Amino acid sequence: MKKIVFLALLLSLNFSIAQAQISRGTSLIGGSIGYNRSTNESKYVGSVIPAGPNPIELTYQNFNVNPNAGYFIADNLAAGLSLGFGTTKEIRPYSESADPARPNKLITKSSAYNVAPFLRYYYFPIESFGFYSQLSAGLNHQVTTTTFDEIDNERKSKTNGGGVSITPALVFFPSHKLGLELTAGSIGYSRTRTKPSSLQEGQYDRETKTSSFGANFGLSTLTLGASYYIGRQ
Repeated sequence: MKKIVFLALLLSLNFSIAQAQISRGTSLIGGSIGYNRSTNESKYVGSVIPAGPNPIELTYQNFNVNPNAGYFIADNLAAGLSLGFGTTKEIRPYSESADPARPNKLITKSSAYNVAPFLRYYYFPIESFGFYSQLSAGLNHQVTTTTFDEIDNERKSKTNGGGVSITPALVFFPSHKLGLELTAGSIGYSRTRTKPSSLQEGQYDRETKTSSFGANFGLSTLTLGASYYIGRQ
């Protein structure tokens, strides 16, 4: 009797896995959106305090939106295109101020755009829950403006580059055609070049080339997204 029950459960699990797939010909549309703001305050303590603002406050905020669309060229394998837009703003003191109550501030704002084709493969241990791994390769463009708030001085730079990345994710289907996605980082390589774009006569700045390879995972990189699967059987 026990063998019969075990065999029935095994057959049921295999049937569930066989049914848990996304068929060729299905389309997906989706994406993610994120926002982050942080504040860091530090101050000198002790019997001798150096001149200048105290405490010192640094603020940082980021907003990004990343829509994507794809088509399943085989069962559980999708090819698609991801777009991205993001903004950041950072405010920090950069020197001692004549007025300690109002320190000079360095304000950095940036806007970034990217486009990346991708391949995504799904695996389903059960029907409503699974994993996918996404391979993407893209190009990005970023414009950064740096402003000194008490000096008539604004500088701009442009960054262009590209890279490849592998992103694992969890996906949960509360309904047959809606998938909720959770990512927590990626492994990737990128190469960028940053050039000043608004230098005046007598000014100078650096041109920088950067290449990097690394893995970044953790709670600080959590991103929640969603996709709708059009035509899923």
